[in-house]
Amino acid sequence: MRAAGLLSIVAGFAIFAGSCTRTSGPDDELARQIAVAVQAEEATVVNLTSLATFSWDRLFVFPPYTAPSHIEKELGASWSESGRIEKLDTFTLLVFVNGGRVVRFVEQPREGSDFADCYRPGGFRPAGAVFRCAKDTEGWRQCKPGVDAPMGRPLFSCGRANFAWGVTNYGNVLDEQGRIWFYDIGRMSPAQEADGDLYRESALRKRFINRVLRSERVSAARLTAMREMAEKAQHGQIERKHVAYDSGGFGCDAYLWEKPDAYRWVELGSKGDFIVRNSSPEAEQLKKSLLEELGMGRGKPTPP
Repeated sequence: MRAAGLLSIVAGFAIFAGSCTRTSGPDDELARQIAVAVQAEEATVVNLTSLATFSWDRLFVFPPYTAPSHIEKELGASWSESGRIEKLDTFTLLVFVNGGRVVRFVEQPREGSDFADCYRPGGFRPAGAVFRCAKDTEGWRQCKPGVDAPMGRPLFSCGRANFAWGVTNYGNVLDEQGRIWFYDIGRMSPAQEADGDLYRESALRKRFINRVLRSERVSAARLTAMREMAEKAQHGQIERKHVAYDSGGFGCDAYLWEKPDAYRWVELGSKGDFIVRNSSPEAEQLKKSLLEELGMGRGKPTPP
């Protein structure tokens, strides 16, 4: 009788302990806490480690319509809930993993706390699960990965812009510390003239907001060589030809700092409504290096 009673107690405890996990359904309370944090101010930084206080070592964020096969590929294992978002667009799926096992997941409503742009291949470690959330022009609260960390003076950038069909303005910028940042400004920010042919630093920095730091780094020696090539590229002849309408443009630029707060703009080449060619061979070499070797033609990561 004592043995049977003990087994009953152990079995009951096991059932109770199992009921304390959240892998059998979404954690609605955590979703509510995240929404409250996102809506606390007009613009805020949300650190999910302060809200998700259970044990986890990786967070995956999956946007609407993500295929189950892609979710399981990211998780590295099959998951019975991988089909929850395949045909829905009303929420973002936040999946917390610990030791390779899903320990909690959240169906985060997009209305009021939209994490749909926060997908990152490989997910986020706890230290990196920090998101900037703010209202867009339509009042929708959107969140993006990372914080607006300090950026060195820009040296090179490659970007895409189109204002004919909606607003598109994003790209990548390489700073003087050898770091590459993805930016997404979403509007036009014209350069402000300084003295002569130079432009102001303050206006240039306004182009590179909503930044996400990429993992790639460029050595100091390589930066020096690239700067020397940009010095030569500024003497190339610029040929500009109008070839299309409403197709926007994609191009790369260099910034030569001739004063502490002012730079000289060097067009390396672009295509779109206008084809811009710089006759300097160094301009073409730099553009190829930026796009093919450093990957600065890429947009923000999205699932296949």
